[in-house]
Amino acid sequence: MYKYQLENSSNTPFNSKKKYKCPACNKSHRFTRYIDVETKNYLHHSVGICDRTDSCSYQYTPKQYFSDNNIVNPNFKRTPLGKKIQTPISYIEQNLLEATLKAYTTNKLVTFLKSIFDNETVNNLISLYKIGTSKSFGGGSTVFWQIDADNKIRSGKIILYNERTGKRTKKINWVHSLLKLKEFNLTQCFFGEHLIRQNSKPIAIVESEKTAIISSVYFPNYNWLASGSMQNLNIKKFNSLKGRNIILFPDTSTNGTAFNLWLKRSEELKELGVNCIVNDILEKNANNDEKKKGCDLADYLLKHPINEFRESNQKKIITQKDKTLSKMIKSNPVISNLIETFDLYLEY
Repeated sequence: MYKYQLENSSNTPFNSKKKYKCPACNKSHRFTRYIDVETKNYLHHSVGICDRTDSCSYQYTPKQYFSDNNIVNPNFKRTPLGKKIQTPISYIEQNLLEATLKAYTTNKLVTFLKSIFDNETVNNLISLYKIGTSKSFGGGSTVFWQIDADNKIRSGKIILYNERTGKRTKKINWVHSLLKLKEFNLTQCFFGEHLIRQNSKPIAIVESEKTAIISSVYFPNYNWLASGSMQNLNIKKFNSLKGRNIILFPDTSTNGTAFNLWLKRSEELKELGVNCIVNDILEKNANNDEKKKGCDLADYLLKHPINEFRESNQKKIITQKDKTLSKMIKSNPVISNLIETFDLYLEY
């Protein structure tokens, strides 16, 4: 049995499960905290999970908390005093990944991608990111395989999307959980991490896997990776990214929670010698309604069809005289800032 568990009616000192205000979305009675089942004490107030998986998805585990705060706490399972467990990282077999590389006509995310990009572009994205298909949740779910820099498969996150809007539903699972693999030690890496060994492009990191995939079409001169959630940007994940130039693009959030957290992470990473900066364009330009919705980079990019975007940037030399670009900038200044500030020009 695990030493730290989400609070429930059987392990709480109050004999009834409680829910609290989420530190990310500030919604009351939606946040479940972790508890030490031996002492019956809560961990830090930020450690827990929000049940608003469709619009918040905040999750901060005890393991992440101890790692981020350099707290030595090796025993995550209830074990005899003094006995230390060193569990190796678990991996998924290659044939299991390959078995998901099919049935794209039923994959709801792929269907959405084909509504905004041409077939060739979507097929390239499938190949690049190893996008899989699962029969979970009634079929048509997407598998985002986490493949590390050594090309080893950590696991796959399964998410069901709305094929018309591209928004994810509350349906989320993991391949190792679905397969009921015993004693599986999930140690996450960045989604898309396997791409960094293929070239020396600078790295851009966003929260969601879908956003990384979409952003890679608009700005292919970067390697686009995803942390999986706001809280999953932990320092250990950056071990394989040392020596690379990295830009972070946190989602918008009420009270700047996401931006401030990632800014803190970037400062910690700089102290460790990692060249990392946080892009504040979304934070500065998002209105209150967009922040409540947690809009991300893809939400801004998709306001402009890729063909229109390419037309404005066809020669890589961008001027305000370009009528198409001027129109885009007028309706969405974020695009101009992204292009001019970070030179995220399009190559094709």
